Amino acid sequence: MQLKHVFVSLFCVVFLLTSWAHGQPEVEDAVYLKNGSILRGEIIKQIEGEGIKIKTAGNVYVIRLEKIKKVKTEKGANSSYVKKEGYINHTGIDLLTGGGKPAVRGRMVNGYQFTPNFSAGFGAGFVLYDDPLNLIPLFVDLKYKFLQANTTPFASFKGGYSFSVLPDEDNSIESHRGGIMINPSVGVQFELNSNVGLYLTSGYNIEHASFKQSGWNGRSIQTDIIYRRVEFGVGLTF
Repeated sequence: MQLKHVFVSLFCVVFLLTSWAHGQPEVEDAVYLKNGSILRGEIIKQIEGEGIKIKTAGNVYVIRLEKIKKVKTEKGANSSYVKKEGYINHTGIDLLTGGGKPAVRGRMVNGYQFTPNFSAGFGAGFVLYDDPLNLIPLFVDLKYKFLQANTTPFASFKGGYSFSVLPDEDNSIESHRGGIMINPSVGVQFELNSNVGLYLTSGYNIEHASFKQSGWNGRSIQTDIIYRRVEFGVGLTF
């Protein structure tokens, strides 16, 4: 129950951050003409007493003053916030459910956007399994966005190694170690502005670990664990 409360609280924080980001929209110039037409773009020159020069998506127009009804600065109705290339950061939280008690995972990926569709990076996280181990996954993250649009579905794959952590002193556990981590997922990404995006994801997370305990006859008993969980996540991309 406590894990659910943590997840809900973190989701609220993410929601407030994205609401703030969404409140900082990019703008464009809008020239309203007396014939009812509207030109949207960037005013690149004002010619005093004559008119203005505006650059639209594919053309540059010089509009005389007598043809202009009004000029306004507005939010870009069709602004595209798709990142073409450059450094990226994905930071988020996941709820891992099924196959045991639910667990919360925090994670961060630093990488590079190679094309508008494909990015790759290295990530790290912390998973509160407490069963009896917690895990610290280090992984490669590959992500493919299907559309070059402000809202797009995507597929991603995380693969790497999870290191084990014993949360409490347990004298019965002699040693422990982690193992391979695999996490394919799909999701939807929403570009809120040119700097911040929100994404929702769902997938299947598999992590391996093991530990040794002292047995009744003095021999060590090894227990191998495979954590299999359905993942539901939310995060921000920068």
